[in-house]
Amino acid sequence: MQVIYTPAAIFCLISVVLSMLTGTVLLTFSPHTDIKANRFLGAAFIAFGITLTVIYLIYTRLILYVPHLYRMGNVCWLLYIPLCYLYVRVAAKGKSLSWSDLIHLLPALYYLIDYTPFIFSATAVKVPVIRADLDNLELAAAFRQGWLLPANVHVPIRTVIATFYWILQVRLLRSIPSDIVKENTVWFRWQYIYTGLQLLLFLPTIISMLAGDSLVWSTTIPPAAGILLSAVTLYLYPQILYGLTGRSVKPMQQPAKPKPPMEEAFIRQTTQALERLMTNSKPFLKSNYSLKELAEDLHLAPHQVSAFINQTTGKNFNDYLNYQRIQFCIGFIREGKAENLNMNGISQQCGFNNRNTFAIAFKKVTGQLPSEYITGQEGRALR
Repeated sequence: MQVIYTPAAIFCLISVVLSMLTGTVLLTFSPHTDIKANRFLGAAFIAFGITLTVIYLIYTRLILYVPHLYRMGNVCWLLYIPLCYLYVRVAAKGKSLSWSDLIHLLPALYYLIDYTPFIFSATAVKVPVIRADLDNLELAAAFRQGWLLPANVHVPIRTVIATFYWILQVRLLRSIPSDIVKENTVWFRWQYIYTGLQLLLFLPTIISMLAGDSLVWSTTIPPAAGILLSAVTLYLYPQILYGLTGRSVKPMQQPAKPKPPMEEAFIRQTTQALERLMTNSKPFLKSNYSLKELAEDLHLAPHQVSAFINQTTGKNFNDYLNYQRIQFCIGFIREGKAENLNMNGISQQCGFNNRNTFAIAFKKVTGQLPSEYITGQEGRALR
């Protein structure tokens, strides 16, 4: 068998290396921040890296040595698209996953079911099919081996799915208040670039389908270019790559369910203990202080502490902790201790992981962004 190294194959290989490297960095090298959002982005880069690996193997005909990988690239493609959307949602809205989010796996799952007979067929069955496709790559783009869907519909369906998720991402970004955007310009600048580059996933394919042109080039090289450029631009924003959550909007919360009333003695004792702990030890200044740690400090069970905070303050644990941090921060600023610090420095002094969560919490408590509050304090000092 002759291995063919075309410019397209080499370009795909470069994209594979960079996307895999970027995905690994996003998954493992963000130790100082909440990296839930980065995990989705890292998984997306890894997923598309696998897709490009299969494309590279097809272009070079090396897929004949690993026939069981044939058609598996489309599974990862169908995972990449919703992973991109979930990254933006978690980063921009702070909304965690729920069981209903399993719906995002349905496209990949349906494709797997459609290709189950071929995927689990013997090598002797697969190799002749693959050889025929390699001799005419238009046959490869037709996806003829499914048993549920006919040929020539997989790419259009995938394109519609990619377009749908891209629209969802754009709507998410447009829904974010302008003042929050101004406080997080770096993340949003890269996000606009990233979302724009995702057009390469489906727009060239749409153009090719409307023009009746070959789908081989439009479904491989533009998406490879998109992931390559996304990775390159991400390295130009290392604060995102290595540690910016990107959370830029107050997390959406469900209304709290009514709780049974607590005994007055318990409320009185716990209130005193909590106030004493917050005043003397200031545990909220630890950026990773958890409900479990607070429960241990109060010698109570975590569910008791959570219920107590909910019923006596009307806040959940995170909001209560951030409220304490902002009250400390207000005193910190008024005492002039923040004069030589930037926003990152102030946020760290007050127990926050980064300036994004700091800005959100500060505005939630005071109605102002930190920069506005500091400017107001400086103006009063000059009078």
